[in-house]
Amino acid sequence: AFLPCATPEAWVDAAADPENLGPLLVDHANCEKKAAATALSLMHRYTDNATLLNKMSRLAREELRHFEQVLKIMERHGIHYGPLSASRYAQGLHAGVRRQEPGRLTDTLVVGALIEARSCERFARVAPHLDSDLGDFYRSLLKSESRHFTDYLRLARSVAGLDLGADDYLPKPFSPKELEARIATILRRVGRGTAEVESREIPTGQGVLRLGELVVDTNRRQVNRGAERINLTYTEFSLLELLFRDPGRVVPRAEILEQLWGYPPRRAADLRVVDVYVARLRGKLEPDPRNPELILTVRGIGYCSQRMGEAAATG
Repeated sequence: AFLPCATPEAWVDAAADPENLGPLLVDHANCEKKAAATALSLMHRYTDNATLLNKMSRLAREELRHFEQVLKIMERHGIHYGPLSASRYAQGLHAGVRRQEPGRLTDTLVVGALIEARSCERFARVAPHLDSDLGDFYRSLLKSESRHFTDYLRLARSVAGLDLGADDYLPKPFSPKELEARIATILRRVGRGTAEVESREIPTGQGVLRLGELVVDTNRRQVNRGAERINLTYTEFSLLELLFRDPGRVVPRAEILEQLWGYPPRRAADLRVVDVYVARLRGKLEPDPRNPELILTVRGIGYCSQRMGEAAATG
């Protein structure tokens, strides 16, 4: 099963108690509203992912429709939509999300899948204990909510596969073992009741780096060569930022893998993804990728950066 445990019977009993109908529906309305907000936030942040935009647009519309349906049910029952403190469940899950791309997107999608899966499980558990109209309503939500779970999980697998360079070295069909490892990591953190910041988090970049003719805006995550915009993926830009944060320092391939992809190498082939992305980055940035001047190879160890001009930090 995707979920690590079932909802406790005590929760089901409390939710089925007629005296708790008000808090149940208010909490449900809040959750639908937050789910729509999360989808819209992802659309705003990741504008270059067409599949994500389409899936999240539909999801946001459906969640808002569910929100409106819950409001109508509350009105029929004479329940006031007042303030209600949220539980720590979703907050605890989000606390385990990595702060840097591409791990941030993968983890956010995994959390979305976990929340939608839990909603489906709870709707199915509580529906038989409610009156027929309300029970039918909750059963009617199962189809769309299960699709939301599937959409989140498929998007997470897709992003994880791209971040791993699946087309370059992973065997097909792609086995999402690393994605499963991330799910387990997030759940372990929630189980401990706290979120541990990863030991070597890359701090958010500030200002502008000038690398010869290249201008790297770390705030907007953009790279330009004169008037020409150089399109980098999330992973490529994160790699560039990591290598140039401390110019001249040799960054081991294992460290790059752990920083950007969130797991240590378990076999030699795991490190190939680093080489693939360095080659891609050189192809976009170096005048002659076969004779690199910006990103240098330190044989047997990793890579280091070499500034082509004075770097300035502004803003």
